[in-house]
Amino acid sequence: MPRFLGSKSHIFWWDVLVLIVLALVVVLVLELTGTTHIFT
Repeated sequence: MPRFLGSKSHIFWWDVLVLIVLALVVVLVLELTGTTHIFT
């Protein structure tokens, strides 16, 4: 793990942020391909 991240809590929140971003990207792709209709 990179030293500049500091404590474990930062790593935990970074992981949560990455998971949220990935989930949003998946939803966006599904929206663009017409699989889901969350925003419409």
